[in-house]
This record gives sequence, structure tokens and C-alpha cells, in this order.
Amino acid sequence: MDFTQTPHHDGSFPAAMESTAQTLLQHGAESATAQTLLHGASSATAQTILQHGAESATAQTVFEHGASSATALDSAVWSILQLVMLATWKCLSDTPYYSKNTLFARYLTSLEVMTEIALDSSIDFAPGLFDVLQSTTAPSIQFFKGLPAPRLHQWGVYAVVLEKLGFRPKLYVGSGTSHGGVKTRLGQYHYENQSMVPVGVRDALTDGYSITHQGLFCWVPMPTPTSIPLTRLLFIALEATFAYLFWAMKPHREDYGMVHICPWDRLEYDGICSHCSLKEKVVSEFNLTPEELEAHAAEREERRRELHRLGNSNWHYQQMMNNYDEYITNSSERVARSRANNPGRDAAHQARRIEEALRDKTYHCERCNISFGTKQRLANHEKTPKHKRKLRQANNPFVCGPCDLGFANQSNLTRHNKTERHRKAVAAARL
Repeated sequence: MDFTQTPHHDGSFPAAMESTAQTLLQHGAESATAQTLLHGASSATAQTILQHGAESATAQTVFEHGASSATALDSAVWSILQLVMLATWKCLSDTPYYSKNTLFARYLTSLEVMTEIALDSSIDFAPGLFDVLQSTTAPSIQFFKGLPAPRLHQWGVYAVVLEKLGFRPKLYVGSGTSHGGVKTRLGQYHYENQSMVPVGVRDALTDGYSITHQGLFCWVPMPTPTSIPLTRLLFIALEATFAYLFWAMKPHREDYGMVHICPWDRLEYDGICSHCSLKEKVVSEFNLTPEELEAHAAEREERRRELHRLGNSNWHYQQMMNNYDEYITNSSERVARSRANNPGRDAAHQARRIEEALRDKTYHCERCNISFGTKQRLANHEKTPKHKRKLRQANNPFVCGPCDLGFANQSNLTRHNKTERHRKAVAAARL
């Protein structure tokens, strides 16, 4: 076989399918399903399971273990989830122990466990993915260019399409499971400093290729701290699965031992993944309790915010010192655009902040017993003659308690006690 261009199959039924069928039988699938896989299945994507759909015994048996939300999913979602989980389990099972992180064997112990993690994470898949994996025709580069773009607060397995006029397209498959999510990860591909860009992508860019699309095969909402370790482990396994299914692997003399996972003989693009993600270190705290995971996440988030505030402050003062005119102009334009696009927003925010400050007495003058809505209003008050007089009166020896006034001598206090103001204050104090 020639693995320098695209994966090939010799026309015989792949041995991998026998193992897949055995897996189905072990999980209680109808024997007819497995027998069909063993006799004449033309695709390594478990075509027969797709033909049976979500109503087959396989689907119901595989997902009855802990999948209490099964009825909430439609049959199409069940079918694509079923297919991808089977392919992922196949990848894990066929990868030698010395070629993958030991965490996979420790935590992704069965097809049911993986499926339950996927269901708990609310996994979703790209439109059209199910049909492509069923097809006997290899996907064109247009399929990858049609994958949905990432959104904020998502983890996902992504494809990066690179093109150069007159040359075959290139495909890279990766995953984004950091704090910033997959959108932040894909944004790093466009940084001037390309230290975070995979070597295959970096080499292609150096060779004149351009990134023409970045899209997701599958995604989940950002997981909770207690779900992060297992969800991250699953997505690294999914990254390897999609890289093998669509053969995004860089040509080597060998086939990584996983060529049977790809259903097609010829592809119109070249893969540039330099290695399988199953080998990579998985950064997660598997040895912590849920309570410890929550506490560590809170500490990291507070630290992240503090560093973010410090970075913003340093940047602000640096620009004020070295780039004042341009910085102020750009800032003013940015604020003006924001206010124009969101009329009334700033006024509403300011009104809410003032209300909260008055309620909590955030900006309070203890001497005058008056609260203000903003720090600036308190500062303005402290400059007034009335406030300054109050400060002076605080040191006077003759004090009127009801009016909270001080006098320099007894005569002034006596005259004050005869005033209408004093009588009202005394009456109010008796209520």
C-alpha cells in the first residue's frame, strides 16, 4: 500500500469490522446487525448500524446504560452519536497501550461510559456529518469549508482548511478544551506570533497556503469544573477519531496502524496532523474530589481575573505615557461606536450602579451622614463649605446632639437651642 498520498483499502472486508461486530454483540445487539457487518459491509463507518438507525436493538442497548435523557433526542442525533461513539471506541481499542495516554484505559473503560459522558455534556454535531460518514464517496473540501464556525463558551473538535492556488488543499484536525474554549484556540492561528500554531499548519502557511475556513465537527457547552476532566479526555479521543476518519494525518511511511478507520480509498486533500492526539498529555485533575475541583476552579478564575486586570492596567498606563494621542482617539471612537450601537445601555448601567451605591452606602460621608451614588459626587461634597464647616464643628466643645452641630462657646449653643431648626430636630428625635 502507498500511504504517502491517501489511505488505501485492498478491497477485502477490513479485519477491523469483525472487531466492531464483536463489540456490538457484546453489548447485546441483534445478531442480524452484526452478521450484516460481517457479510458485505463496504464501509468502515459501520454502515449497517446507520441503516438500522436509532430503532435498532444496538441503539437501544448501547444507550440504555445511564442514558435517562434518551427520549429527548431525535433519531438523527442518536444515529450520529451512536456512530461517532463506536468509531471512537474502535480507535481506542485498536491503539496499542504504548501509543496512548494511560488515562484513556483508566477512565474511558467502555462504550457505555463514553456515551454517558457525551450525553451528560450535551454534545452536538455538525449538520451533514451523518450523511457524509454514510456515503461511499469521499467528502470534498467544500464539506469541511461548510462546517459551522465556533461560538463563545464552547469546547469542540475542529477542522482547519488551508488552500493554495494550483495545489491540493490541506486539512488539520484539532480540539479546543482550554478555559477560553475552542473559539479562543482557533483565534491563535491568526496571531502574528505562531508559537501556538501546530507545526503542520505553520509549515503550510510558510509554504504559501492560507487558512480558508475553521469549523467544528462536534461541540459542547463549556463544562462545569466537575465535568472538565472526563469531558476533556473524551474530546481528545474524539479529535483522534475525526483525524483518522477523515485521514487528516500527515503522510508517513507507515499508516499509524489506523488506516482501516477511514472509509474511503482516495481523498482530494492532504492531511497535516503530525501525530495522534491520544499520545498527548491530558491536563486535568483526575485525582480531586468534585468539591476540590470546584474550589480549584474558583481560585484559578480569581487569579485569571486579577492577571487580566493587571494586564489591562499596565497596558493603559503604557499607552497613556507613550502613545497618548492615538490611544485617546481610538478609545473615544470605540466608546462612541459602542454607545451608538447600544443606545441607552450606558445610562441604564449607570442608573443601576447609582442605585446599588446608595443602597449599600458605598460612597458615604460619615460626618454629614449623607450617601452619594458615585465616588466623584462624594469627592465634590467633601469640597463644599458645609462639609468643611462640619469637620471644624466636630472639634467644638459645645455640641447639640439632635442637630449634630458643634459650637465654640455656650452662648452660641444657647442661641441655637431657641431656633426653629433645633425644635424640629428635637421633635423628630422623639418620634
